[in-house]
Amino acid sequence: MSETSGIKKLLRIRAGHRSYGSKLIADLDTCLQDKISGTEELGERLKCLQTCISERLAIINNLDGKILEHVDEDSIAQEIEESGR
Repeated sequence: MSETSGIKKLLRIRAGHRSYGSKLIADLDTCLQDKISGTEELGERLKCLQTCISERLAIINNLDGKILEHVDEDSIAQEIEESGR
């Protein structure tokens, strides 16, 4: 695998994890707005979402590190800016 295709693959994987993370946050917003019936059920759902979001963030941070290893110094600022979208 060439370095260019390797970084493109990492970028696609990161994009997928970011998309899933956004979905989790949307689920959290819905959960808080709807106030799921019963505090126990709400608490369990919030703990589950917290765990999922934390795991996703750790994966994304790991991928960011791997991607930055393959990006030249001049492209780092651009890559950081693009990853923030």
